[in-house]
Amino acid sequence: MGVCIICTLGNRDIQFDVDDIEELIKEIISNEEELKNLLAEKKPKFNKYKIIPQKYKFYETTRKILEKIKKDDKKYEKLKKHLKMPMIEPVIEKYEKEKIDKIILIASNQKHLSEDDENRQKDTIYEAEIIKKYLEDKYKDRKFNIEIWELNNDISEIREVFKEIKDKYLSKRNLNYEKIVFEVSGGTPQMREALRLLFLLKKNVMFYEVKYEVNDKDKEDDKKL
Repeated sequence: MGVCIICTLGNRDIQFDVDDIEELIKEIISNEEELKNLLAEKKPKFNKYKIIPQKYKFYETTRKILEKIKKDDKKYEKLKKHLKMPMIEPVIEKYEKEKIDKIILIASNQKHLSEDDENRQKDTIYEAEIIKKYLEDKYKDRKFNIEIWELNNDISEIREVFKEIKDKYLSKRNLNYEKIVFEVSGGTPQMREALRLLFLLKKNVMFYEVKYEVNDKDKEDDKKL
């Protein structure tokens, strides 16, 4: 078998090449009442990467975007036109000549937290579904097998992340690939370290991390996501 790429997802894995990200969100969701429900209790903070701003609850906003683009092809085309994945796609481009067989997206869905919990609102499960839809569309000729690994426990606790990945996924799958590439630019440090420990003794494993600059005003936010 060829290459397996495993990506840990954070709130920066989907980005947009637009001048006004809020305007794009409004165009996709196009319902004032729904938009009000997505607002978080934070001041808007923008940076040059055009991520979903902290003014919006990430979990709820990506859930609503996914719902809209599944129902409306025009909205999906609008989103696709501006959607960028500067962490995941460079890895795909780097290894696509080596025959990528599988892409695994590791996403959080911390069900033990209340819906209004700040950490719950950073969960990436719906972002993963958006990424999966986009990659299956963009690379449809390559026919990648794209799978989502959903983590339901506390992703800030390395023991819980380690155990959940091991028991729920690795114990039931044989990842027998010529090369396993971890794209670990996103996600929590605990997710990244759990993967390093789980694959410590496995051969042909490599870790790939996309470095990017941030504005000074965004550095504190980067530590949180």
